[in-house]
Order: sequence, then structure tokens, then C-alpha cells
Amino acid sequence: MRLIKKAGEGLGWTKVIIPITSFSRPSTSSTIDFYLPKPNEVIHATFIDPMGGSGGGAIASLTASIGDLGNLLKYSSAINIFTGATTPQPEARIGMEGTGAATAVSLKITVTSTGANLTDLSKGTISVYILTSILP
Repeated sequence: MRLIKKAGEGLGWTKVIIPITSFSRPSTSSTIDFYLPKPNEVIHATFIDPMGGSGGGAIASLTASIGDLGNLLKYSSAINIFTGATTPQPEARIGMEGTGAATAVSLKITVTSTGANLTDLSKGTISVYILTSILP
């Protein structure tokens, strides 16, 4: 038996910062692609950090979840992301979005509001952390 592990391909966190205006739509829900896994990349956990410096107009609540096209909640349940929200814990939901470049599927983040359309979002960011490893 031998251990095959290439430098830089062990378990590690990736941070993606998404401007909240990326979700601005005349509706209460918006889904965007935000991360394309590498071939053979395994997703071990995700963490959505509540918004910093948010501007939501008449929006009463704002939630975000992480998934793929087939299941928008695959990697994260919908959590409150408004400023002042309780910091959630990372969610350990292991998955893989493809074993080669031709089959890789982008991760998606869905934001849903109550009280007003997402066009009321004016400032702030969402930070998403993804814990991944690469199969040898």
C-alpha cells in the first residue's frame, strides 16, 4: 500500500466572495453559478458567512443555500444571511460534481427574500467557504 497525495491537493478551504448585487432581480429568488469544481474535486463541507454591510431596502429576510442544478440544497440548507444573523456552522455534506472536465457542474447559490424583490439589494457581500480535496 502507498499513499498518493500531491502537494497542494489535500483538504483545504476556498473562499468565494459574491457581491450581493449579483442577485438583483425583479423577483424574490435568484440562483447564480459561483464555483466550478476541478476534475475529481470532492466537496466535503460548505459555510455561508452572513452578509457584511448589507443594504436590503424593504426586504424583511434573506436566506441563501448552496447546491447544484438538480438539488439547490445539496450542500447547504437555506440559512439567514442578513447582518445580525447568528453565525451558522459549516455543513458537512459530501458530494462530487463530476469526474472529468466534460462532466463538471457548477455549484450554485440561491438567495431568497421576503418583503420585497431582490432589486432592493444595494450593497454588501456574501462569503462562501468550500472545503474540498482532489482525488488522486
